[in-house]
Amino acid sequence: MTNSPNVASTVGVLKEYQAKLSAQVNEMEAKVKQLEAQIQAAYGIPEMQKKPYHLHSICVHDGNANSGHYYSFIYDRFNKKWRRYNDIRVTEVTEEDVFKESEGGY
Repeated sequence: MTNSPNVASTVGVLKEYQAKLSAQVNEMEAKVKQLEAQIQAAYGIPEMQKKPYHLHSICVHDGNANSGHYYSFIYDRFNKKWRRYNDIRVTEVTEEDVFKESEGGY
């Protein structure tokens, strides 16, 4: 049984990794709970929930990290329409298209 010390050593290393990973998971779970508590403290206030949030614009990058193109969607509250502002071209778009494009749907 010449492999026995190697197996024991490997098992020992794996147990150390397991303990470290378990500690990291516990730290992350605690951080998530802390962030959830902060969000609840900031936005769980009844007065804050009475104030509506209106999305009025989205900036989109089309391309990759090295190159690409930016354009924007802006909501016209008076006419209740979304428009795409792409360089010198402005076009009306549906709300469905706005969210598909801005979330990577195309």
